[in-house]
Amino acid sequence: MKKVTNKFSIFIVLVLFTLSSSIESKSLDEIFSLAIEAASNEPFVVSSRVSVEAAEAELSASKRARLPVFNASIVNALTIDRKIDDRNSLRKIEDEGLDFRLQMIQPVFTGFSIQSEINKNKARVSSYAIEANKNFSKTIIESVIAYVLYNSSLYQKKELQKALLRAKEILELEKKRYNAGLTNLSIFSQVRVKYSEIQLLYNQAEQNLLYHEANYIRLFPFEEKPDGSNVSYSDYEFLGFVNNKDSYDMESLKYDLAAAEADLLKSRGARLPSVALQITGTYYDVDGSDQEVDEYDIKGGLQASWQILDFGANKKRVSAKRSVVSATKYKIDYQRRVDEVTNLSLLANIASTQQQLNEQYVVLNDLINQSLLMETQLTASEFIGLSLIDVLFQKNQIQMTINQLESYNIQYNLELKMLSQSMLDFVITRSLNIEN
Repeated sequence: MKKVTNKFSIFIVLVLFTLSSSIESKSLDEIFSLAIEAASNEPFVVSSRVSVEAAEAELSASKRARLPVFNASIVNALTIDRKIDDRNSLRKIEDEGLDFRLQMIQPVFTGFSIQSEINKNKARVSSYAIEANKNFSKTIIESVIAYVLYNSSLYQKKELQKALLRAKEILELEKKRYNAGLTNLSIFSQVRVKYSEIQLLYNQAEQNLLYHEANYIRLFPFEEKPDGSNVSYSDYEFLGFVNNKDSYDMESLKYDLAAAEADLLKSRGARLPSVALQITGTYYDVDGSDQEVDEYDIKGGLQASWQILDFGANKKRVSAKRSVVSATKYKIDYQRRVDEVTNLSLLANIASTQQQLNEQYVVLNDLINQSLLMETQLTASEFIGLSLIDVLFQKNQIQMTINQLESYNIQYNLELKMLSQSMLDFVITRSLNIEN
């Protein structure tokens, strides 16, 4: 009797220790702070920021196309033949020396090609920035879920280890009761089956832990591992920071439309003439041959050029660009409907997950109370080991379900905010609260 009482006391101490250790677990706001830091260094996010910088460089280059261009060249030409009226007005018939030529070209009108390139690159910069924020948001959510699941998997494994040890004790006790004739073979066999089911559940928890640990290490390579304490986030307040912005995908498509319209403007402008101011200076015989006196020419004037005949090629290009614009508009309409469905789906998932969590917690509390009551009946004649080991199995199975639902609840709420581009503001503000 004394040995049984000691075992029960140890069990109670373990339960109290598990409940008290949850105080040391990180709050969701603290996890947000860790996730922001982890996501900022994720290669996937860093590459998105680099793409934005590359697009900004392209935009800067397209704006500089309005500035004059200076070209320098060295010319070595031989005049083979000439036929002119005034032969004496020519500088020379043959020139075998090296001539240096400097030319400046200042665009005046380019058929909207420069402006369309600027518009296109502006749209690309905005589109890449949207994509970078989207990738950052997705990685933050992934990091938060990775932390939560890894911590819950650590807790689940510890709980199943204790349950497996207790189940083995119950199995040994039932074996003694069977040998003493206090129970029948059917009950003893069912206890062994339940013990095997707890073993399988433990093996599954180990596999889940390995997967979640690898994911955690990938996203938090320099962060200390969580302590695996039992903590619930079902009561966390996710309200606030909801705006009426379009989704990242919708806004990205709008910038794609702006880029397509810029391409259409460029193809239409190709029909128009291009005008440029051109000034050319030529310094003859830079190698010092043939002439003792420096000789040079400076010429300048407006140069206009346009395409007279291209056999309908530009017309086809205009038609193709117009089709791209129309297709992008259809994509925007489609994405708008997708976002509406996604919003409703996330709201339904949040409501369903919250309801399931509440129900599962009620069941879990009932099972905990049942297990505590059965432990007090350990030496009573009416004690049935099958009932206790079944409760142990159900309790851990329910706990695994709760852990998964907890992560779903967080994920669905963050994805809902991400749909309106308010998730970043939300997690950053909440993470700052822990410093105040």
